Amino acid sequence: MVIKRKKVCPKCGRKLWLRDFYRLANGSIYPRCKECTREDKREAYLRTKKVPDRIYMGEDGRLMDHRGVRTSIYWSSYMLETLKRLYPTTKNEDLAVILNVSSRTLIRKARELGIRKDADWQRGTSRNHARLAIFQNKIRRNSGMIRKGERRSPGTEFQKRVFRHTGAEG
Repeated sequence: MVIKRKKVCPKCGRKLWLRDFYRLANGSIYPRCKECTREDKREAYLRTKKVPDRIYMGEDGRLMDHRGVRTSIYWSSYMLETLKRLYPTTKNEDLAVILNVSSRTLIRKARELGIRKDADWQRGTSRNHARLAIFQNKIRRNSGMIRKGERRSPGTEFQKRVFRHTGAEG
């Protein structure tokens, strides 16, 4: 009977003595050496360790606010004032660039603060978009309406729908 005294660690690839490997409760030997196991444990701890509540600079250059297990964008008083002042009469995409946040984050914060878009500004913006669409259609010589006998998408027009019933009737 041959007794193995050395083993190869699959992570680092070194051939080490068996004393350099941890023993499991059932008597078998842990596959990775003690050094690699410690390194794995250290990395896992750093990934999951609790950090104190604080405000810090994120990797993307934004200020982040960490509270408990939740991390979110830190809204400074300047950002909040700018949001309250400009949100009612500014496009979300433009304001998001000014505040360096995503449009979705901007909308969520506005809802949280109870800020709404100005109704007159929205009507004016809609009118401008409609005028622009009419102008573009004139340039393309497109009236926007389908005339009698005209076919825009013959592959999808007036196809008979087939409904299939799936499932058990009760």
